[in-house]
Amino acid sequence: MEEAVGRATEMGTPVLYVPGISSLDQIDTISGLTILGHVAGMTAEYEANLHVPVCVPIVMETAKETCKESYLKKGRPDLYRNDMVPVSYTHLTLPTNREV
Repeated sequence: MEEAVGRATEMGTPVLYVPGISSLDQIDTISGLTILGHVAGMTAEYEANLHVPVCVPIVMETAKETCKESYLKKGRPDLYRNDMVPVSYTHLTLPTNREV
């Protein structure tokens, strides 16, 4: 993951992270949110843009809190943006606002 975030930072592209497509009652989504904390910490450290599309509103709130906490732990709360975790009912929206 470190190499992927570093490469995205070098290229000036945002890091796209999808924590899962299920609700919080599924272990894969919980695991994805746990890993998101690590990825968000790296993006805060490297000052890279992070885009975390989710398709369940409760997961969106949890992902926002996870990202906010990671940015705060790295001492970069100023880089956190609420719009880095949008709800996308088509499951995946690219940072360029194109849907796939």
